[in-house]
Amino acid sequence: MPATSEKIAKQVASLQTKIDGLSGNYLTNTWKRQQGQKWRDTQIERFRLQQQVLEYLGLEASRRDLTAFENALLTGTFFEIMRQFRDRKQAEAERPGYKANITFRTSGDATIKRLTKAGIHDTDSLMAAVTMFEDLVKAAVTPPDPKATKIRDMIFKARLYQKGDIQFTPEKIASQLIALSGVTASCKVLEPEAGIGSIADAVKKTTPHVDCIEIASTFRELLELKGHNLIGDDLLNCDPRPVYDAVLMNPPFSDECRHIRHAYGFLKPGGRLVTVCGTMMMRKDNKKYNEYREWLEGQRFRFVDTDEKFEMTGTNTQILIIEKPAA
Repeated sequence: MPATSEKIAKQVASLQTKIDGLSGNYLTNTWKRQQGQKWRDTQIERFRLQQQVLEYLGLEASRRDLTAFENALLTGTFFEIMRQFRDRKQAEAERPGYKANITFRTSGDATIKRLTKAGIHDTDSLMAAVTMFEDLVKAAVTPPDPKATKIRDMIFKARLYQKGDIQFTPEKIASQLIALSGVTASCKVLEPEAGIGSIADAVKKTTPHVDCIEIASTFRELLELKGHNLIGDDLLNCDPRPVYDAVLMNPPFSDECRHIRHAYGFLKPGGRLVTVCGTMMMRKDNKKYNEYREWLEGQRFRFVDTDEKFEMTGTNTQILIIEKPAA
C-alpha cells in the first residue's frame, strides 16, 4: 500500500517537527518554568507514542491491508481519542476506587461518528478496541525508562536550590571547558564539585574515565543514579592524588581560590585544570586575592572569556586554564 505508507511517513515527519519544537533548552529554575517543562515533556511523550505506533503501522501496511481500526488510527484526532480511553482504563487499574466508566454513548457527536467509522458501535466493541490499542502500543512503543524519569524529576528539584554558591554549569560553558581541556578518550578526568553532574555528563561523551566529588547528599544520590563514580564528599577534605589528566570544575565563587588551588593537586604532571571563575581575582586593588595571585603567577595559566550566563545570576565569569609542568 504505497499511498498509505507515504501518508504515514509524512505524519511521522510532522510529529518529529513538533517534538523538535518542544525540545529546546528552556530554563527550569522556577516552579512555574518547571511546570511548563513538564507540560512540554508530556506532549513530547504523547507525540513519540503516536510516532512509534505510526511507524509500526507503516511496516504492517507494506505487508498487508490495514484494518478499519488501524486506518482510523492514522488520523491524529482518532488516535488521541483511543489514547484517552486507554489512559482512563489504566487509571482504573492503578487507582483503587476509581471508575473509568468507558461506555459507548449514543449521542451523535463527532467522537461517536469517528468511533462508528472505525467499526465501533457499542460498549463491548469499544472495550475490545481499547484492548487492541493497548496491544498495539505494547508491540510498537518503547516504554519510558523509569530511571530517566526519576533523574529528570531530581534535576527539576535540584535546580530550585540554585542560589549563592550553588550555580549549575550551563551546557555551553561545560562544552567550552571540555574543549579547552584537550580531553581525549583515554584521559582520566575529575569534576571535584560536581553538583548535578553537568560537566561530568558532557565529559562522558568523550571519555568514560570520569570521577566526581560532591558534598551535598541530594546531589550525590543523583550523580550515583546517573552512573557517575564518586570518590569523595568534600573536595577540601580529600587528599589530592595527582592521577588526573584534567580537572574540570565550577567552584563556589565565595571561596573559589582555595578550591581551585586544592583541586590543582589532583593533576598529574602535564595535566590541565580548567575552571569557571570570577573576574576579581587578578585585580591588584583586591587584597583578598593577594596570596592566591602570588601562587597563580607561579603557574602556567591563562584566562578565556565566556559570554554565557548562569541561570540564576548575571555575574560576569571567565574560564581559567592552568597547565601543570610535565617535569
